[in-house]
Amino acid sequence: MNITERIFHALFINRNGMTCHELADEVYRDDPEGGPLWAWSSIGVLIHDFNRKTLMPLGFKIASETGSHRGAKRRLVKL
Repeated sequence: MNITERIFHALFINRNGMTCHELADEVYRDDPEGGPLWAWSSIGVLIHDFNRKTLMPLGFKIASETGSHRGAKRRLVKL
């Protein structure tokens, strides 16, 4: 599974949403080094691209409930 598939899977399973830090922990759980130093920031960029290229044409997106700050929970929503 690639990183965007792991993000999608984690959010699909966890309907209450997850922060970028929680997503980074989930995505890089198998990495002995825990992923890149700024993994939570990379997750935000990946979500933006995944929304635009893949999810929005299908009528979905990963959205933040409370803004774009690091502690905001992201969840999969239908447009």
